[in-house]
Amino acid sequence: MVPLTVFLTVLLCLQATISYGKIINPCVVAEVMQNLGQKKTVISKWVCLAKFASGFNTQALSKSYPDGSHDFGLFQINDKYCRLGSADGCGASCTDLVSDDIVKVLNVP
Repeated sequence: MVPLTVFLTVLLCLQATISYGKIINPCVVAEVMQNLGQKKTVISKWVCLAKFASGFNTQALSKSYPDGSHDFGLFQINDKYCRLGSADGCGASCTDLVSDDIVKVLNVP
């Protein structure tokens, strides 16, 4: 019975780690994007992406893919685009994409 108790405790701790982060209202995402000058047609697509990619979790981090990469933040941007030195990179560090401050995330160069 002790191994089951240990297993359940570890499982609960892992669940707490996975669900860590702020769940943001989709209207807030849209409003911030509009205030930053994005068109409504673009905003609706990014809000949809955030809904299905992260569930609007600002701290979302995907499980490791077979190639060892991960997805980061509200929009789940893969680390091949945010790693330093990536040819296709956006110029941001992956940790910049995992933030409760969505204005900061949306202003990443």
